[in-house]
Amino acid sequence: MCKDGNYQNVRVKIPADLSSTGEEKWKDVPIDSCIADIVDAIQKAGIDMRGSCCGHNRTEGAIHLQDGRVLLITDVSYLENQIRWTLSLLAKKIENQKKVHNRETKDLMDHMERITGKTNNPFPYTEEEIEKTKEGA
Repeated sequence: MCKDGNYQNVRVKIPADLSSTGEEKWKDVPIDSCIADIVDAIQKAGIDMRGSCCGHNRTEGAIHLQDGRVLLITDVSYLENQIRWTLSLLAKKIENQKKVHNRETKDLMDHMERITGKTNNPFPYTEEEIEKTKEGA
């Protein structure tokens, strides 16, 4: 993506509804230099456009087609940043859920200790009790 003011002239078809004369016409217009080759190829392929912008490192770029579709333009670093941001949000959410889970588990274990008189053993049976169960089976 390029900075504001970094343009390259490209010959584009201006739709009648965007033309100052009310008629379709071809005109050399300044296009963001980093997407000028893409816009030029689209025009040479006979695909009608309404406008374009590279996003200038602030957002994704876009080429608006006459039929209403939009071609999004981005670079890998933009996508990587979006993925990192999303993963950091997920990590924070998971960490918060762990804290809630740990607090609930501790509360439950404290409650079990008050009821049974046993310590905070998450598995409340002793090895002897387990062996007696196995022998009886």
